[in-house]
Amino acid sequence: MHTRRGKLLRVSREQYLRTDLGCGTTCYRSPFFGVPQQVDALPKPETHENGPYLVLDTNIILQQMDLLELNVPVLSRIIVLETVLHEVRNLNSNAFSRLESLIKSGEKQIIYFSNEHHKATFINRHKGESPNDRNDRAIRVATKWYMDTYGHQTDFLFVSNDRLCREAAVEMNIPSISIHQYAKKFTKQYPELLEVLAHTENLMDQRNDGDGARDFSSVLYPPYKSMPEIEKGIKQGIYYKGKIRVDKNFPMEANIALRSSKIGFYAKINGYVSRNRGVDGDLVAVRVLTKKEQSENEAKEKRWMMDNPKAAASKMWDQFGENNTVLDMDNANADVEMESKDSIDMQQDKNGALSGPTEGSDETIYVEVVGIIRRNLRPFCGSILPSTLSDPKGRSLFVPVDPRIPRIHLYSKQAKALVGKRLLVALDGWSIDSLYPIGHYLKTIGDIGDRETETQVVLLEHEIPTAPFSKNVMACLPPEDWVVTPENMKGRRDLRQLPV
Repeated sequence: MHTRRGKLLRVSREQYLRTDLGCGTTCYRSPFFGVPQQVDALPKPETHENGPYLVLDTNIILQQMDLLELNVPVLSRIIVLETVLHEVRNLNSNAFSRLESLIKSGEKQIIYFSNEHHKATFINRHKGESPNDRNDRAIRVATKWYMDTYGHQTDFLFVSNDRLCREAAVEMNIPSISIHQYAKKFTKQYPELLEVLAHTENLMDQRNDGDGARDFSSVLYPPYKSMPEIEKGIKQGIYYKGKIRVDKNFPMEANIALRSSKIGFYAKINGYVSRNRGVDGDLVAVRVLTKKEQSENEAKEKRWMMDNPKAAASKMWDQFGENNTVLDMDNANADVEMESKDSIDMQQDKNGALSGPTEGSDETIYVEVVGIIRRNLRPFCGSILPSTLSDPKGRSLFVPVDPRIPRIHLYSKQAKALVGKRLLVALDGWSIDSLYPIGHYLKTIGDIGDRETETQVVLLEHEIPTAPFSKNVMACLPPEDWVVTPENMKGRRDLRQLPV
């Protein structure tokens, strides 16, 4: 490999493989809370409702942690491979922490298997094979080993949303399914599955039915570049990477600090098209635009707004007013829709004024997003816009309290009951032909305007931990009936009467 200064560095690695790892480790029914125990036989199902063991790929864990945390029998038997755990740790620390907590909780029959250190499941990377393809193949090899070794004890099912990966699994006689197909099989018994299911299907820039590429002439956003293209472009200096920082006062504008091996500079992202489905906090790859290309993007955006008047009549980044309340639903909706038309005209004029260098300063550099390297996957607080409940597609429009975050399409059967509530919603993805991203409902925080509810919203928006303490922490506390004794008071001063 090459260092930053161009020197050639030789890297060697030793891999020790074992045959005494059994079928993995689990915290399920462990005598010591949170301490995994090696098992040589898979735990038996507790009830007849327990399904097969689900072998998950990395994207399932990254996108569907809310679903996996549900305590339902059909999601109680899971195998987490070492390959998957390492990928999750490198890609999303929050998802890794949640997965680690789920494994250690011992509430489910979750098996962790070190497939990278087992002689029968370790594989070498082929020449010309990408790291991602190698890891996908390692997951399939480990699944096949489980089937061959423990297939007489239980059934195994490979779960992946990658169509090509599932097809490769079928060629190895591995039963495979997407997480959406699996969850929809049990929605009658467990309707809550659909509420927390991340709607990531049909969000790809390319079709999944194998009939060729998609026609992009009639859509608003350009398709993303593939990760290999982005990595190659960054090395060649064609693309740059950085985090999007949206302006709170003018959400149509965003700034980004870019750095290459030689230079670092600030740039501006202006408008829907150039933002290309990027959200505040996303790590993105961008390319520098010429003045002509920036003008073309602005013209495309205006044409799309003229062709879609219903979309143009609704703000993309705005709330229910300055105080962000929806107590008077009818008046609030009317104000939102009336203000939206004036706002879009103002923003379009602002776009025209910014298309080029400003007077008395250096020339403004404009860029457009060509791909998302890492999404800002934190959940968002907000409320449902009541006027969108009559959508023929069964969608409602969720308005985040953070003005930098765009409105989100929400699929929920209980949408009418959620009007007037503060909700927590996760963003799943953003289709190439949709003005808004799509998300799924997580939980209800409380009524809008309630002091406790709004306090909780502030804490969640600033990512201040509010989760209950773990069992280990609670075990360190004295019993509930414990009282201070005279012996405890020796050498201490009693300040309990002071207000805190």
